Amino acid sequence: MGLAVQLQLEQRAGDRRDVAIPATIRKTGAPIDVEIENLSVTGFRASLNSILKEGDSVSIGAAWLGRRTARVVWAMHPRYGFAFDAPLQTSDVLAAKAIENVEPLGNIAFPPEQDAAPLVERPVRLGVVRSVALATAETFIAIGEGLRRRVVS
Repeated sequence: MGLAVQLQLEQRAGDRRDVAIPATIRKTGAPIDVEIENLSVTGFRASLNSILKEGDSVSIGAAWLGRRTARVVWAMHPRYGFAFDAPLQTSDVLAAKAIENVEPLGNIAFPPEQDAAPLVERPVRLGVVRSVALATAETFIAIGEGLRRRVVS
């Protein structure tokens, strides 16, 4: 690993939490299965089969996280480092857990970049709908547990 990359990695902000959480990223609309390997308030490391470049913008979705935007800050295929466009709360990082809410798509790669078709022409994917429904349910459960703890205390 080059000295510049090593210095950049050492200067990252935030404590890292090792995790193994399935998630989905999108670069140009095509969903790609990834595994988040570590997480901090400022970013995450993930493994994926597709090729990304430093500076690429992506959105990431996971049940505990919702959907966030991030950019690639380092690339050593198949592992990539991402920085969130807006930092997470520490409580979000501590609450991160693997929730099986996504049906794996298999080993597919990003399609070549092209003009996106209007949304009305794209069919809704069942996996996306299921992911949103489970993420919403998990959020309501967490809110309910938090309210219950406040009432009990």
